[in-house]
Amino acid sequence: MNFKRLLICSVSLAAMSAAAYVFACGWFVDPDTGYTSYFRRDIPERNNYYYSYLNHYSRDANETVDRQENIREWKKHLGGRIADEDVEKLLYAIPLAELQEIYRKADGRRWDQITGEWADNGAMRGITRSRDMNTLRYLLYAKACEQQAGKRTESWDAPTVDPGKQDSLLQRGLELYRSSKPGFTRLRCAFQVIRMAYYCGRNEDCVQYYHEMMKPDNPSKTLAEWWAMAFYAGALESSAEAAYRYSVVFARCPRYSSQAMTSYRWLAGELDTAEVLLLCRDNFEKAVVHAMTGFTCFYPTLEPLKQVHRLCPACPYIETLLIREISKIEDGRGSVRFPDNDSLRRDCSLSHARELKDLAIRYAGLHEVQQPALWYAAAAYLACLLDERDQAALLIDIAEKEHPAEKVNEQLMAVRLLVDTESGPPDSDMETRILPPLLWLMEKRETTDPADQSFAFFDRTLGHYLAETLPDLYLAAGQPVRAALCTGIAERYSTFAREKAERPAAFVLLDRHASTAQLQEMLRRLTDAGALSPFEAFLYRYSSFDSNTVFELIGTKHLRALRFEEAAVCFKQLSGASDFFHLPCHPFADPPFAGWKNRRLPDDVFASSKLSFAVEMAELQGRVKTGSKPSAEDLYRFASGLYQMSWYGNSWQLLSYGWTYSDAGKKALPGEEFYHFYCVDPAKDYYMQAFERARDRDFKARCLFMASHCYQTAVTDIYTFENGKYTCGAYFRNNPYFDQLYRKYSRTAFYRNMATRCSYLADFEKMRR
Repeated sequence: MNFKRLLICSVSLAAMSAAAYVFACGWFVDPDTGYTSYFRRDIPERNNYYYSYLNHYSRDANETVDRQENIREWKKHLGGRIADEDVEKLLYAIPLAELQEIYRKADGRRWDQITGEWADNGAMRGITRSRDMNTLRYLLYAKACEQQAGKRTESWDAPTVDPGKQDSLLQRGLELYRSSKPGFTRLRCAFQVIRMAYYCGRNEDCVQYYHEMMKPDNPSKTLAEWWAMAFYAGALESSAEAAYRYSVVFARCPRYSSQAMTSYRWLAGELDTAEVLLLCRDNFEKAVVHAMTGFTCFYPTLEPLKQVHRLCPACPYIETLLIREISKIEDGRGSVRFPDNDSLRRDCSLSHARELKDLAIRYAGLHEVQQPALWYAAAAYLACLLDERDQAALLIDIAEKEHPAEKVNEQLMAVRLLVDTESGPPDSDMETRILPPLLWLMEKRETTDPADQSFAFFDRTLGHYLAETLPDLYLAAGQPVRAALCTGIAERYSTFAREKAERPAAFVLLDRHASTAQLQEMLRRLTDAGALSPFEAFLYRYSSFDSNTVFELIGTKHLRALRFEEAAVCFKQLSGASDFFHLPCHPFADPPFAGWKNRRLPDDVFASSKLSFAVEMAELQGRVKTGSKPSAEDLYRFASGLYQMSWYGNSWQLLSYGWTYSDAGKKALPGEEFYHFYCVDPAKDYYMQAFERARDRDFKARCLFMASHCYQTAVTDIYTFENGKYTCGAYFRNNPYFDQLYRKYSRTAFYRNMATRCSYLADFEKMRR
């Protein structure tokens, strides 16, 4: 199965959408999610989301774990029989002013005057019953410290801190620590002192306080001790012990795991990992160091994964390393996803994928890892990427016998969908196989809460598959309608796919790839559902296309080919008025530059649509191409219509659904669909025919000017830079229309008017004088 081609479809979509800037100016590229991926990242437990080669842990998720543990410890301290929400409210929600008021009443032995909301709070009732001033005093101090917990820095996003208040809080904390009895609140107070010393920039004091107030070698620490270790590690600065302490904090302290990983990453390049390993007390700690070292590697590497498995196969970070290496293979840096001219680099990537697959199969077979089914699923997915379809199917069957967890089972469903997707021309057998899992995927996406992390997997998988993988297959098979229908479903039902393009990529895909005959067949199927296969019924039912859209597209294709009568017939089939089909400017505005692009002429009250334009152009086309002699006015108006519907005109919406400055000077060959959009030579020819038939000198001057306007589009060197100044270039020196206009019609009213309004004509006149 040539699955490599399945994963490079976004390249063809990007190339396709580049020409239609307004509708699809390109995908939004996120460094972590901007590549095609079908492997979910939320499988590892313990909120372990360090899956990409750039981003770190999900801090919010880790702090949630930390908060739950903090609540548990406080419940035990306050008596145990307290609702979690009461403890959480007291710790995280009470305003400082209200806590100060409660403390004043308690300090004055007026406990009975604590009324209102906080009197009914179970946690506060526990403090009130025991008359626990130490706890209340600590809470007041901790709340004050929270407002000054930040570094003194000029960074724009840093918290606002007061150095004087920080110093004052440090001294206040030392006094409170010394006056407190050993126990829960004293240990918490020690943490606040160590943290405030660190934020005050007193690293030596921070280290000293840590050794005096904490037990550095205590293996069973409370949260406060783990928190304190995080700041102690920071105070140690660049050293092997600092790196070791960061690794301990990373594994034991969810609240500061993200900061610990960031700090370890900065130290990793300066320190010898062997020195850090010497400080580890057991194989688990050594495995964590190897895992964190692996997390700092942006290039493909299996050594950290091997070392973690050797030391502690059940270490939770080994699953993260596995998924992270898969991400590197997917992310496009010389991987199997993108063809690469550097054969050595590409061979290395393929070799990495094969080695990782074999390693995953071996580790799963040993049953030493926590989830063997996950490793089989990973191996099956890698087999798909390596074009080993039969082995992938076999590995899925093995994984399903390992009693996979729900997330892994859902991953297996996604891999099976890929295995069933043929790499050759799609046929009815393939469509029959992929329809049930596709419907399952859509249902999971629709019934999963968007706040649930599983939603992202279902949403992205649906978006990747229907907006990238299947369209790529159908485009390669010459079936653009099916490709567009798939993309349309993705944009309708996948948030991920919908947000990728500024305008619907499905529409642009139809416009750029489908022929008129294919669009007419699409129209027939839209109106005759009984003739559809089950898969076709799925495509047409869930896609957002309707007959109006297809009629409009067919009509636009006729306009591009100057088949104006056929275009008018299509536009007459449109039901209902829509501003989308109306033009913002007069499509026969004269002269064109007065109503440039989307700016209306001051006296323009003309309302036009594609239909009215097609009808008038059909009539003009009949008059200028018959055996009878057309009038100069008809020839001129027909030429103006051709000009204004081009890239250069003010009604380019007639032929294209997007416009970009990057297309300046772009050309198309005669017979190509966009020839009349990028080339105005036919308009120039009709302007000159109008010139030949005209009798009025003013009108002749106008025709010459417009012919020059068309001639200008083919000239690149309008001005040249010589001897430190700009001079007239080839456009002025070789312009036969300006030359004739200047020599024979410079006395006309039109010329005198244009010489004051057109800088090019004025410069030409200066050059000739």
